[in-house]
Amino acid sequence: MLVHEGNIIKENDDRSLVIINQIQPVYVSFSVPEQHLSAILDYMAESKPHVSAFVSEDETSRENGELAAVDNTVDKATGTVRLKGLFANADNLLWPGQFVRVILKLTDIQGARVAPSHAVQTGIEGQYVYVVKSDSTVEMRTVSVGRIIDKETVIEKGVSAGETLVTDGHILLTPGAKVEVKEARSEK
Repeated sequence: MLVHEGNIIKENDDRSLVIINQIQPVYVSFSVPEQHLSAILDYMAESKPHVSAFVSEDETSRENGELAAVDNTVDKATGTVRLKGLFANADNLLWPGQFVRVILKLTDIQGARVAPSHAVQTGIEGQYVYVVKSDSTVEMRTVSVGRIIDKETVIEKGVSAGETLVTDGHILLTPGAKVEVKEARSEK
């Protein structure tokens, strides 16, 4: 509660007189699942991880900064750890109390094989993809997947670079089935 004109205050009163928000630089608080804490701390020991904040779904409204702090407790109710990113905010893009989408970048994976996430299916024996062979038939192949970022999945084992994967109509496929490769659709 703030104090307004006409209020009576006294020494050691627990009410705030004023709230001051700093916007240059500005901190952005966000939370990550606790299982990522050890990886974040490992990367922080090497360098300051990069953080990007997006004001809207539009990727042009982006402010870049660095990870400044990691809270020293895990929120038991949510299983998350609170982090703070520090942003110069030279264009006043970020504002106190504003909701933003945050991306924490820990590292780059060089030479990773990446596939659309909807190409990877899960079955009784684990995760698999359908690979289109040169004769336009499909082969079901078990894969080992890594990180999933946005709509893409890192394929650690099971496919080679340049192979064509089925991304639609999996329910109709069996190994050896003939398929027709169609033009890629743009996703909205």
